[in-house]
Amino acid sequence: MRKNFLKIVAIIGSATLLFPILLYLFQFGFSLSKDREIWSQFGSYVSGIYGPFLSLLTLYLLYEQNRAQLKINNYQREHNDANQLRADAEFHLKIVNEILSEKNLSKPESIKSALNYFGRNDNLNSEEIYTENRQNSANYITTHSPRLFHAWFGYCASLKGLKTYIDSSFEHHYTSVKKLPISLLG
Repeated sequence: MRKNFLKIVAIIGSATLLFPILLYLFQFGFSLSKDREIWSQFGSYVSGIYGPFLSLLTLYLLYEQNRAQLKINNYQREHNDANQLRADAEFHLKIVNEILSEKNLSKPESIKSALNYFGRNDNLNSEEIYTENRQNSANYITTHSPRLFHAWFGYCASLKGLKTYIDSSFEHHYTSVKKLPISLLG
C-alpha cells in the first residue's frame, strides 16, 4: 500500500514539476535562444513557479524532521528515566542485602519474611497491608532497623516508578527489578 502511494506521489510530483516547463516550451517554442534577455525571463519564470513550491517542501521536511527528533528525544528521556530507576532499585537492594547480612540483626528470618511478602505483592489493598501480623512486621522493621526500612521502601518507590513503563519497550526493567528480591530474600 505504501509503495503504491509513493508511486502515485512521485508521478503527480513529476507531472507538477514538468507542467510549467512544457507550458513555457509550447508557448514560446522549442528552440534554444542565444539572447540573454530571453534566458533571464525564462529563469525568472522558473524561479517564480518553483521557488514557492520548494519553500513549502523545505518547510514540510523541517516539520517532519522536528517530529522525528521529538520522538527520539522522548524515547531517550524515557530510556534514561527507566535506567535511573533501575539503578536506584539495585542500589537500595544492595543496602538491604548488606543490612540483612549483618550479624547483629535480630530475627533476620521474620524481617526477610515481611519484606518478601511486601515485595511479591505490589498490588496489596489496605486490608491486606493493615493486618495485625503485617503491621507488627512493619513496626518491627522500623523500630529495629530504620535504615533497612528506608532502603526497602526506596526500592519499592523505584519499582513503582518502573511500573509506569510496563506498557512500553522498557517493561523488561520492571520485570527484572521486581524479581531481584526473590534471589535476595529467598
